[in-house]
Amino acid sequence: MAMSGLLQELRCPICLEFFNNPTTLPCEHTFCHSCIQGTLVAQGPRCPECRATFLQDQLRPNRILRNMVDRVHTELGVGTCPKHQECLRMFCVTDQRLTCVVCRDAKEHYGHVFQPISEAAATSKEELNMALGFLLKDNSALKKLISLQRLEIQKTKV
Repeated sequence: MAMSGLLQELRCPICLEFFNNPTTLPCEHTFCHSCIQGTLVAQGPRCPECRATFLQDQLRPNRILRNMVDRVHTELGVGTCPKHQECLRMFCVTDQRLTCVVCRDAKEHYGHVFQPISEAAATSKEELNMALGFLLKDNSALKKLISLQRLEIQKTKV
């Protein structure tokens, strides 16, 4: 299996991000804990993949998969939390910094808004592209003004 295919296996089929607290159902399908909890509330106790029913107390953390995701994050250069030595998986919009899952759940971040890192990066990229568009437009307008100024200077010299 190619490396990109292997990395794909470490992604949650619901949010499409690397697993965050991977949780396995009795049917052996795995999802992020928060994703399966959201699905449980929205759609009831059915596996999003195979529709098999389950009880909430049948959810099990998948530590092996979590260790694999942590290892991939380390190999890919994803940072670790200096407080908890956990992978930085979330972006605290309120504080504008990367956090681990333990920090996210801590008292100091109570009520803060969080995004997966990839979502925060996409948002930042959109904002930067918009700013770049405005700058390019302004630059173009300034170049036109400079050209007009040069023409006026040439006319006054003649």
